[in-house]
Amino acid sequence: MKTIKNILLFVAIVIVIFGCQRNIRCDVTDISLKDYPEETLTYMGRIGKNYDTALDSLFRYLNCPSEIIYLKVPVEVNFDCDNRVFYGISFADEGEYTDVLDTKGNYYTSKWHNTIK
Repeated sequence: MKTIKNILLFVAIVIVIFGCQRNIRCDVTDISLKDYPEETLTYMGRIGKNYDTALDSLFRYLNCPSEIIYLKVPVEVNFDCDNRVFYGISFADEGEYTDVLDTKGNYYTSKWHNTIK
């Protein structure tokens, strides 16, 4: 009987630990650029399940034809909640990024000069 109680207690502790970890949410509303900390990304919402679905949604949201060429360039930000990566999107030959997507499917807006040659 004591063994069953110990097993149930152990299972309950494991459920609580894993349950708490799943409910941790990252704050995506105050993310700044590493090189320009005064420049923050404006969180617009989750528009996809991952980067690819978010990009498809962004094309539809902006009413862009799918043949538009874009650059997917990693953006360094001050964010350490999880391992998501942020990408700046530049449409056609524009010199500034105004849209940012992360690998979790979130959409942000910003504006800074393209440093890629």
